[in-house]
Amino acid sequence: MLMKKINFILSLLLLWIVGATNAGAAITDNYKEVFNTPIDTSDPEFIPAMGWGHYTEGFEKNESGALFHPAYRWYDKGFTINGVDYCYISVPTQQGKDALGGYQYDKDMLITPVIYGKSSIYSNAVSYSYFLRIYKMKEKDGKWVPDGEPIADFTSQLDRWNIKKFDIPEVDGERLGIYGSSVKFGVFEADQVDIPETKQLSFFGVSTLDKYANADNDGNYTITVTASIKNTGNVNLTTDEPNYSVSIVDSKNQVIVTEPIGKALAAGESTEIKLSYTRKYADYKDTETISLVENVCKKSYVVGTYIPVSNEPKFQLYEKGEETEVAADATFNFGKTRNDVYKKFTIMNDGGGALNITSIDLPEGFSTSFDAASVAVEPHTSKDFSIILKGDVVGVHEGTVKLNAGDLTKEIKVKGETAPETTWTATFEDKKLPVGSRTEKYGTYGYWDYDAYYKAYSKWVTDNDHATLNINTSEEVKFITPRLKFAEGETFEFDAARSPSTSSYSPQTTGLTVYYSADGNSDWKVARTIDLSELPTEKNMKYKSARFVIDNIPAGSWYIGIGAAKGEIDNLVGGTLDPDAHSWALASAEFPDKAEVNSVYTASVKVTNVNPVAEKADTYKAKLYVDDELVSTANGVDIAPGENGVIELSFTPHATGDIKAKIVVEATDNDYSLATDEATVTVNKESALSHTQVGKFDAEGKAPFDTYNEKNETEVLYPASKLSGLKKGDKIAKLVFRAKSLYTQKNEKVLAWMENTADETVATPFEPRNTDEMTKVFDGIIDFVSCDNSSTDFGDYVIIEFDAPFVYDGKGLRLHISQELTSGYSGSSYFEVENDKTLCYNRKCYSSSDITTRSYSAVEFPVTHFYVALDPKEVSSTVTDKSGNAIAGAKVTLKSDNIEYYAVSDATGKYTANVVKSSLAYGSTIEAKGYKTVVAESVDLDAPAAAKMALDKVVLAADTKAFCVAPMDVPASDLSLVSAKTAFYELASVADGKANFNIATQLAKNNAYLVVAKEDGMSVSLDMYGDIDLANEKTTAVGDADVATYLCRRQLTAVDGKKTFRAAGDKFVAVNFDETDPTAQLAALYAAPFEAVINVASDADELEIVLNDTPSGITNINATKANAAGNVYTVEGVQVSNKGTKALKPGLYIVNGKKVVVK
Repeated sequence: MLMKKINFILSLLLLWIVGATNAGAAITDNYKEVFNTPIDTSDPEFIPAMGWGHYTEGFEKNESGALFHPAYRWYDKGFTINGVDYCYISVPTQQGKDALGGYQYDKDMLITPVIYGKSSIYSNAVSYSYFLRIYKMKEKDGKWVPDGEPIADFTSQLDRWNIKKFDIPEVDGERLGIYGSSVKFGVFEADQVDIPETKQLSFFGVSTLDKYANADNDGNYTITVTASIKNTGNVNLTTDEPNYSVSIVDSKNQVIVTEPIGKALAAGESTEIKLSYTRKYADYKDTETISLVENVCKKSYVVGTYIPVSNEPKFQLYEKGEETEVAADATFNFGKTRNDVYKKFTIMNDGGGALNITSIDLPEGFSTSFDAASVAVEPHTSKDFSIILKGDVVGVHEGTVKLNAGDLTKEIKVKGETAPETTWTATFEDKKLPVGSRTEKYGTYGYWDYDAYYKAYSKWVTDNDHATLNINTSEEVKFITPRLKFAEGETFEFDAARSPSTSSYSPQTTGLTVYYSADGNSDWKVARTIDLSELPTEKNMKYKSARFVIDNIPAGSWYIGIGAAKGEIDNLVGGTLDPDAHSWALASAEFPDKAEVNSVYTASVKVTNVNPVAEKADTYKAKLYVDDELVSTANGVDIAPGENGVIELSFTPHATGDIKAKIVVEATDNDYSLATDEATVTVNKESALSHTQVGKFDAEGKAPFDTYNEKNETEVLYPASKLSGLKKGDKIAKLVFRAKSLYTQKNEKVLAWMENTADETVATPFEPRNTDEMTKVFDGIIDFVSCDNSSTDFGDYVIIEFDAPFVYDGKGLRLHISQELTSGYSGSSYFEVENDKTLCYNRKCYSSSDITTRSYSAVEFPVTHFYVALDPKEVSSTVTDKSGNAIAGAKVTLKSDNIEYYAVSDATGKYTANVVKSSLAYGSTIEAKGYKTVVAESVDLDAPAAAKMALDKVVLAADTKAFCVAPMDVPASDLSLVSAKTAFYELASVADGKANFNIATQLAKNNAYLVVAKEDGMSVSLDMYGDIDLANEKTTAVGDADVATYLCRRQLTAVDGKKTFRAAGDKFVAVNFDETDPTAQLAALYAAPFEAVINVASDADELEIVLNDTPSGITNINATKANAAGNVYTVEGVQVSNKGTKALKPGLYIVNGKKVVVK
């Protein structure tokens, strides 16, 4: 009996096992869920798969009490594991903004079935802020909730790029909660799960209802719904299943129609169903919402809503994009135009019968876009059409457009004006500023620019009006027309709208202002201020525009300016083009902020020709001024109307310090000009650097840095075979890497180390050098600056100036360099590289990552520009007079084209110039006050010749006093020839604190005289023929006093028993030898070669200079000898020879008081 019972129980157990298999067993081994059944994630509590659950908390996100939930999404592909593409669930961020404005995290988890043993999940991160944690769940109050802390946290192991498998700790009969943020997962596996038997049907592919249910001629309408129904449970269903059917129910849950499911559905199987019903319009006119309901589990699906309509047409007329019909009293103003102006309208037929437009009545000057006499509008459809004010029918037009559809009609009142062909207009349809117009600029992006995007997709777009002009900045910027001539009472019109690109962070707070100006640059007068409230607020991609008429512009020629910080303008019309001789705008000016002594500095100006006529190159010039001194002039360039011309100007600075630079563009035929703002340029000392390029530029690459990543470390080996341009002992002072880049990346933290090495190759696997064993050559912040045309041009991008020069030992070099962007945005750059991946290795990462965890990879060899410091060459010589006396303070200039070096001679006459660019050929110029300039066309820098300087003439202004030595005997007959321009005085006596000078009637060679110029421009020669013996200059004795012009003496010498007085303006001042530094005396004396001294016994401290026009007769010369010498003068009284007329140029001269003609 017992055995029978056991056999019976085993039989029942076997039957239960067989039944469970057929219907879907509760326990599943080697469970794998791939989420391949579509999931509707719009329900915050959606169930991802059979036997799963969903834990939701949520928090209030606004005052209405609405809850925040993460917006899960299901995807049918895109999750690839070992080459197999799976479906996956995307989990967005769990963080949201709460009702108080703060941020917090939700705790939303997907719950697995009951799990026995091990389990795993495949996942990866989708953004920077992510996590993935696994919780045990427990049942509480009928819900599954987290049980304590997570049993696994995979956050640190997640990867943004790679899908990984994460093994979950083993459990025994537990449900697990998957808590993720900014992650996706697609496959879940477990040793064993327990999923209870569940009956479940789901709808898929439900047909869409038409919005309208049109009644037929009998007044009936029919509704048909098709769908797929799928057994999404784990129990097989047969046709014997109770209530095995599908119904359509109305909004009151009343059954309209029911159809049986005519097929048994095993778990996972589906079939098609179709339900249909007909109703009489007269009985069922109300809008209805219907749903499908499967009657096994009573699961429903909302199909949609329909509106029953009769079979009559319904004629409605709208302005395009508007929601209310055109009012009967509305008039559409097309404004003033010179082009066709379109206004769009919509004919709507919301009835169930066809609407046929049979004719359209139009006033003169207007047309429509309908190209057929009859236009049919089907039920519940619309047709757009345009009414067009024709641009070729000049005049004012007004009337009514009438649309006829049998007994149904609609009317539209219209008016507009078509201006003459000569009227200026701007529509911006060519996506350019009109020729001759321009825009001011605020900052980098603050300027008026065409906008074809917003308007093209706006409901207000018309057939020929797709673009506008838009401004969106923080300060007012003007759009400026060409110069236009306005007749008395002529208007200027345009459309204006709010800017479509504003935001809550940068709202539009002001409207627009219309100005007019005579020159287009200054003295702008306000014609009209348009308040923001006057601009429509209705928006559809862009804001709706309004038409504005400016009717107070005076008769005359004006530039019109429309100023705004934010806004849109379009369809400008008014005035007649009246080009000026010149009309320019400053597009930009480039003044590099750094310059270098003896290196060419280039500035440029970009000029916009805002005239509607071309600007020819020969009609203007550009001039570069430095500290208000003109240093460079350049011819203009041809500039087409509306285009830009760039003019470069260069000069070579020769002194360090800050300079002020500006460019002035000037017309050559009138006084029209345009000037840039002054720019401050710092001129640095001359860098004595030579350049050599290492590496062949034959490719573009991302070495030394991949600047798209914020962090880089690179090591480069420069074997000796690549360093032929360097020599042992070279002092490397700078490295440059050239690139093309759209991005200027500021605040780059750069570190660089260098070492000499005998290595010719890089060992593999690569191991970076320990930088502690290298020499750090740079540690600082630099900017990577893009070129002007960075999409095509390469420029110096990474410039590293060493903290101290690195000495090369003649072998190889190794460079280790790191870069980190400390602020701002990164972008791709393309460097000059050599296509060789054996000498350079790089590792990189984003700012959020640790670069030390990244591996090095071989990259191309970066072309490197080495700059080696040079030692300047000392060039030294002396400057003396013809008698060999040293000349102090002489300025020496060594010049090679625009390269100049300067030196000043010291007290011994010696000078030294440090010449950096010593490989060039130089000439020299030596200047000293009172001496003739010495010019040498060629200078031997190793042994420059000593300079011997001759005395020069000095040009005096009227009433100027000076002292000189007579270069020869000059008789009275000759001296009288210059008496009208110059008076010569000789010392007559010194007494009672006065130095008395009498007029001289003749001059004696080597005697000292006081010269007074009677008119401007009188020249006095110190040594016209070079025959004064300066070493033994004659001293003129007058009584107990003597006078001498110390032209070239090197010091003042005290005379026993006498006091020495130096000339100083209108007096002589005593020299105190006990208190005077001889060196200072020497410098002061030499600075004024016309000075004189008087040695005389006197108690006075000063001697007043007294001039007496009575001849003293002190000077005696042999007049016959003087005449015989053949002194020759010009008719102006300037002596040109003392040797007769021989060798003189042809002309009229004075000899012995008579006119002589030399032929």
